Amino acid sequence: MDGRSIQDEWRSATGSRSTHSSRSSTPSAVAAAAKACAKAEAAQACVTFAERELAVKKEKARLQAEAASLEAVLDALHIEKEAAAEAEEYRSDTRSPTPPQSIERRTNKYVQKQARIRTDTIRYRQLLLPKLRAMAREHGIAVTSPTRSHSGESFTLH
Repeated sequence: MDGRSIQDEWRSATGSRSTHSSRSSTPSAVAAAAKACAKAEAAQACVTFAERELAVKKEKARLQAEAASLEAVLDALHIEKEAAAEAEEYRSDTRSPTPPQSIERRTNKYVQKQARIRTDTIRYRQLLLPKLRAMAREHGIAVTSPTRSHSGESFTLH
């Protein structure tokens, strides 16, 4: 307090100037003041609790709104993903299959390439085989006649 006694507070609150009447009612005045103080503190505690409760409810509502917004965005993304998949499926369905002419052309090119490879291999063998035999003789290596295997000609060196 600010240096005043409870009696002084009581006198100023009741307007009583008589010392006698305030002395006779001092215990009940103190009790009344204490009771009023307790009620004020309880009321303040109730107000504080209600304010906290309101703040919690506001935050909960904000979070629920944010969650609903995020769920809406997520749903939109799922829908967009499904639409893209459907569009891709439609595109793949509408693409024309490889035309038979293209398949035939590619097959012919492959056959021609394999024939060229075979021809080149035979030509290289014809050119290199005599040189290889001559080199082997120069170094004293005996070369037997070529034998056919699944991978082509092979030589046995002794």
